[in-house]
Amino acid sequence: MGIRRAVSVSRSFVFRSLRALAFLLPVLSSAGESRAEEAQPHAVVVGSSSVRGSLGKLIEADLERKGYRVDRLGIVGAGLARPDFRDMQAEAKKLPVDGNTAVVFVYLGVNDGQTIWLEPEERQRPGDRWLRWNDPRWSVVYRRRAQRFLDTLCQRGARQVIVMLPVEVLRPRLERRLHRIRALQQQAAERTSCASALATTRDESEPMVDASTRRPDGIHLTPLGADLVWQRVKRRAAAMLPSVGKWAH
Repeated sequence: MGIRRAVSVSRSFVFRSLRALAFLLPVLSSAGESRAEEAQPHAVVVGSSSVRGSLGKLIEADLERKGYRVDRLGIVGAGLARPDFRDMQAEAKKLPVDGNTAVVFVYLGVNDGQTIWLEPEERQRPGDRWLRWNDPRWSVVYRRRAQRFLDTLCQRGARQVIVMLPVEVLRPRLERRLHRIRALQQQAAERTSCASALATTRDESEPMVDASTRRPDGIHLTPLGADLVWQRVKRRAAAMLPSVGKWAH
């Protein structure tokens, strides 16, 4: 009788132990995955349709090969000139950026060579909703917006923000405007605590931009164009990364 009771108690103990183990295994597995994810350097790539397309995919693939966990967000029509259409300040607050984010790549600006829609606090008079390109205030407002966008990423915990300045386009009027936008983005980055600007334009030794590197609209990158841009800048981008991982080639 005593033996049967001991066997019954032993079976009951084993059964309860197995049930507890079955309950704990997913929890332990989840905790292990969470720790591994936290140990893996995190990167965010955000910007306009070029980030959604070939350029963003190349950056993401290179970062992943070097061990980064990558979140990529390409937004059609993204920019800083028209928050009534795409509010990138609001997007900056929603991005998955925190104290574990090693680096954020930002690519904006090609859509910004236009009249600015003014936020209520930017208006000198209640009815002034638009600011034309040739208005002296255009540059001031744009630089402040760029700085505010980058400051938000820094304040949310990003260790480094790399601002990839707009590439060349095959539209002369827009290209002239991009000269100003590149300069303003660089100035904005210099005024933040964690951002640095990265020029993407070719130097004199490289071939001219042509139709093989741009879509028929003369603006968007073809796969070849995206590859040429990324090969041009990725070594400099690597040198700007925090010391949690770099690519060598």
